[in-house]
Amino acid sequence: MILGIEIALIVLGIMALVKGKIQLSKNRVVQGTPARLLAIVCFAPLPLAFMSGIAYGAYLATQGGDLESHKWIFIAIEAGVVVACLALLFILGFALATSPAPETPRVEIGDWDRDLGRDRRRRDDRIEKRDDRIEPPADPR
Repeated sequence: MILGIEIALIVLGIMALVKGKIQLSKNRVVQGTPARLLAIVCFAPLPLAFMSGIAYGAYLATQGGDLESHKWIFIAIEAGVVVACLALLFILGFALATSPAPETPRVEIGDWDRDLGRDRRRRDDRIEKRDDRIEPPADPR
């Protein structure tokens, strides 16, 4: 379960780096540089848990303790690091979040003249039907 949460955080971090956006809830979104910086928090649990486990294991080795008997403490260290990183992600995320911008409908340039609000295709058809074009005189040679 802890590994699943860590993998989900890594995927969220990759998406934040690529898209520059983290959707925290329906009404809160972090965009741009703050979202990319929050991706660092998403990547942090794995190395932090690893280094904490190594430090605690080194401490136990100097004391002459058995590492196998302290298995649940290592699990608690990893769970604590993951929960702390999740809490930091959501606390900072909600502090930096804004309301999502409303999506505007996309208009293709070929179909509509945005400035005039008219159908450009009809206007182009009228121009093509005109026969009063001036053609250069033919070469007499």
